[in-house]
Amino acid sequence: MSKKELILFLGVFTAAAVTRAYLLPFPGSADLAFLRIFSERLADVGPRDYYLADYQHYLPGYLYVLWGIGELNEALFPNVSDTTDFIILKLPANFFDFATAVLIFKILAKRTSFNLGLLASSLYLFNPAVLYNSAVWGQFDGVLTFFLLSAVYFLLERKPELSAILLALAFLVKPLAIAIIPVFGLALVLRTPPKRVLLSAAFAIGILFFLPLPFFWGDPAFGMISLMQKQLDFYPFTSLNAFNLWWIFRSSPLESDAPTWLGLSRQTWGFLLWLAAQGAIGLWLFKRRQDDWSVYWAVSLTLFAFFILPTRIHERYLFPFFSFFLVSAMLSRQRIPLLVLYMCLSILHFLNLYAVEQPKPYPIFESFFSFALSQDLAISYLLVCSFVGLLVTSLLSLFLRLGVGKGGDTRSLRRIPGRR
Repeated sequence: MSKKELILFLGVFTAAAVTRAYLLPFPGSADLAFLRIFSERLADVGPRDYYLADYQHYLPGYLYVLWGIGELNEALFPNVSDTTDFIILKLPANFFDFATAVLIFKILAKRTSFNLGLLASSLYLFNPAVLYNSAVWGQFDGVLTFFLLSAVYFLLERKPELSAILLALAFLVKPLAIAIIPVFGLALVLRTPPKRVLLSAAFAIGILFFLPLPFFWGDPAFGMISLMQKQLDFYPFTSLNAFNLWWIFRSSPLESDAPTWLGLSRQTWGFLLWLAAQGAIGLWLFKRRQDDWSVYWAVSLTLFAFFILPTRIHERYLFPFFSFFLVSAMLSRQRIPLLVLYMCLSILHFLNLYAVEQPKPYPIFESFFSFALSQDLAISYLLVCSFVGLLVTSLLSLFLRLGVGKGGDTRSLRRIPGRR
C-alpha cells in the first residue's frame, strides 16, 4: 500500500468513525436496557447462575462481551450515566463493523484492486442499515457478521480448521449462523481433504461444548440444546417485524405460525420453502464450485433465503447478507447493476429497521419517513422479488451464459486443485 493509498484508507475509516461518534449518543432501542441488565447480572452472579432468570435467552457467545462490560463498569464506572453506559454497550458491535470492513477490503484488494476494495469498505461502513443497527439501535449483528465472513474467508484460504472455529463462534453469538451451515458444509467437503473435514468438525464441536460450559455446569450435555429450544419457542409468530414473505400474508401484526394449510403448519411450510431454496443453492454451488466467487455468492443467497422464507424471523436477520453480497457484487461481471441492487436493498432494510425502532427524525425527513413506513407491503414485495430474481437468475446461469459470475482479476480466484 503506497502512502497515497494509506491516506485514502485512513481517511475513509476516520470519516466512518466520526459518523458513528455522532450517532452513538442517539437513544437506542429497548434492547439496550436488556443488554445492560444482562451485563449487570453477569457481573453480579457470574455465568453459572446466569440462566436461572427466566428472561435470559441469548446464547453464551456474546454474553462473554457483556460480562466484561459489566465487570468494567462495576470496577471503573460505578456511577456511569445512562447515556455513557449505552454508548459503551454499543461500542463492540461498531468495532466489529470496522473489522468486517477491513476484511472486505482485504478480500477485494487481493482479488481486484485497491480502489475497489476501498470502495466496498466505504459502501459497507456507510450502509444506512449497518449504521442504524449498530450505532443507533445498539444491536450486535455486526459481531455475528464478522465471524461469518471470517469463517468463509479462511475456508477459501485453505484454513478449514480455523474456519470451523470461527463458524462455531458465530453460532454462539447468534444462532442465525445456522443459516449458512448447509452451503458452508458443502463448500468445505468440496474443497477439503476428508481428514481435515473431520478435524475441522472436531474443532467446531469442541468450541460449541467447552466455550458455553461455564454457563451450563449443571447440565453440560443438554443445557444449551434446551436453551436453543426455548429461543425457538419464544416468538411463535409468522414474522417478527421482518418485511418478508410472511409479512405479505399476515392478517395481524403478531400472527401465530401454528395454523395449517393442506395439513401443514405455516412454520412447516416456511421450513420446506427454505429447504428447497437450500437445495437449489447447493446444486448451483456444486455446479459452479471451481472459484471463490461462487462461495461468497451462494452464502449471500442462503442468508437472503433465511430472511425471506421461514417463519419466526426478526427484521435484523438480513444484516449479515450485505457483507457477502457486497463482496460478490464486486467480484462479479455484473458489478454495476449488482451494486445498485446492493444500495437499494440497503435502503429497504434500513426502512424495515426504522419501522421497528423509530427515533424522531429531523423535521425535514419526517414526511419522507411517514410515507416510506406506510409502504411496508411494497417493501416486502420488493425484497421477496429481489430474492426470487437472484435465485432464478443464478439457476438459469447454469444452463445459459448470463454472465453473472466472477469478473475482474480471475487469476486470484483460485480453482480447486485437481478439479476442472
